Order: sequence, then structure tokens, then C-alpha cells
Amino acid sequence: MKLTLLPPRDDDLIRLRCEGMLRQPDEEDPLLALLGPHCYRHKVLLSLERAPSFDTSGLSWLMHAQKRFQQAGGRLVLYAVPPLVTDTLAFMRLADLFDVAAGDKEAAELLRCEERKTAGRGGGEPPPLLGPRSHQFGG
Repeated sequence: MKLTLLPPRDDDLIRLRCEGMLRQPDEEDPLLALLGPHCYRHKVLLSLERAPSFDTSGLSWLMHAQKRFQQAGGRLVLYAVPPLVTDTLAFMRLADLFDVAAGDKEAAELLRCEERKTAGRGGGEPPPLLGPRSHQFGG
């Protein structure tokens, strides 16, 4: 599994792309390695377009990441999810655990709608990220 930080746009969203089978890396958490210690406080869009499938360790990693984002006040949105992944999540009755959008625009809009709902509640800006990197995890 390879996570790549995509070029920034004129918003506060972090865009990542996953390539290869989604699986739990043997090393440290790939999100922490790529984005730094405060990664779970950010709004992250994760493209799975190039991740055709996952194994149980990959599902476990996604579930743990989702939980960490919720606990830290950040948000993870999956987009461009391949049909096999979508169908498997639905079959396992896990689809409702994740925010899923058809594409990048829809994922960003999902977060913008959420921001409008929570506007005025405070919260502040998340800390800055470390420098952009790309890592390959597992094999």
C-alpha cells in the first residue's frame, strides 16, 4: 500500500491517494508517518481509486483511522471507492462507519456542508503539517 500526499488546493483539506491493496502496514501508522503527529485533527480526503481491494488488516486500519479522526476532531472522507470495496463494506454492514463520496468534489462538499452546520461552535485551526512526503508501506 502506498499513500501519497496530493498537491494542495485553495482550501484547508488534505488530499491523499492510496495505491495498491489496502492493508495494515507492519511499520508505524502511514498517516502519522506522512502527515505528522497531529494528522488526525485535520480534514483528510482519501482517494481509493487505485486501491482495488483490501484485506482484513486493511479494513482494520481504516476502522482505527476513522476512530482516531473522530476522537481528535478531524474528519476522514473516502472517495472514488472501487465497487469491490464498496460492496464488501455493504455486505459486512460497515458502510455506515465511513463517510464516502463519489469523487473529490463531492467529498469536499460533504465537508463544507458539515462546516456550515458546526460554524460558530469554535474549535480553532489544526496545527500545521510536516513537509509533504510520500511513503510506501508494507509489500
